[in-house]
Amino acid sequence: MEIESEQIFTNRMPRNIKLLFIIVAVFIIIAGIYHAISLIFINDDAFITFRYVDNLVRGNGPVYNAGERVEGYTNFFWLTLLALCSNLYANADPVLLSKILGIIFFSATLILFIVTNLKFQNEKNNFVYLLPLTSIALALHRDFCAYATSGLETSMFTFFVSCTFLLLITHKSERGLLLSGLLMVLTMLTRPDGFLFFISACIFILIKYKKPSIPLILFSLPTILLFLPYWIWRYNYYGYFFPNTFYAKSIDIPYYSQGLNYLFVYLKVYYVFIIVIFIEIIFIGKVLKTFINRRSELNFLDYLKEDKIIPSSILLAGIFVLFYF
Repeated sequence: MEIESEQIFTNRMPRNIKLLFIIVAVFIIIAGIYHAISLIFINDDAFITFRYVDNLVRGNGPVYNAGERVEGYTNFFWLTLLALCSNLYANADPVLLSKILGIIFFSATLILFIVTNLKFQNEKNNFVYLLPLTSIALALHRDFCAYATSGLETSMFTFFVSCTFLLLITHKSERGLLLSGLLMVLTMLTRPDGFLFFISACIFILIKYKKPSIPLILFSLPTILLFLPYWIWRYNYYGYFFPNTFYAKSIDIPYYSQGLNYLFVYLKVYYVFIIVIFIEIIFIGKVLKTFINRRSELNFLDYLKEDKIIPSSILLAGIFVLFYF
């Protein structure tokens, strides 16, 4: 993520604070891994993927039954990674591999937010060193920890999404845009709904840059060169626009209300996050109020492109959440 080592631990950070931060960070990672392992289980849906992995390793292709081209999975990159690791390690059990990889990506996500927290504090020359709250929340989050060992692609998907947007927000070069675009391709290959994140990222680029055409092309280039050929291959191989699970569950009628049901159940369990919704509403209100007071000076998009308008990112987050659910 183009984070130079000297930017992370600088002389601006007092030695005792640096040591305390490292101790806390290590404790968070260990506690998170312990929490995840204590909740270890295998989701029944994962065995569908394991069946595809087994056939792929045997040379039958990505199929559930040999000779029948049915796309019953929705995690191509996860499936491919399991098959590759199984081949490399003498046909290792994909169940065990999925647990190991899940813990690896789970830990990588915690480390990612710890490093990001430290980087932002140093860039702002801030001597009030806050705890890595995002990593703490993830290490304590029961479902996030449980799904790290579920056999599903959840941890890997979360890691790719987090990397993509952190790099998209913090990059300072064209190479950063290309790399974030490549990470977005991995996100979409991991799960089909990653495409919604791609749309959200494109909206962010359109708002962030005064001349967004070049940044948008650079970000989208990996999708055009890598994801589009993959999609053409899978369409020719399976013969359908969407995976089979889409047609089996929706019967050609998208179940849009289910997203709201998931949101309601989630907030019912993790009701503390209701506060986040209110904070989102407050920030959006402030953004709109400030714009109304300045609407004679510039239009709304130009207003959001101003570097000092931090809530613009929060506004985009709100738009995405509504779109995603």
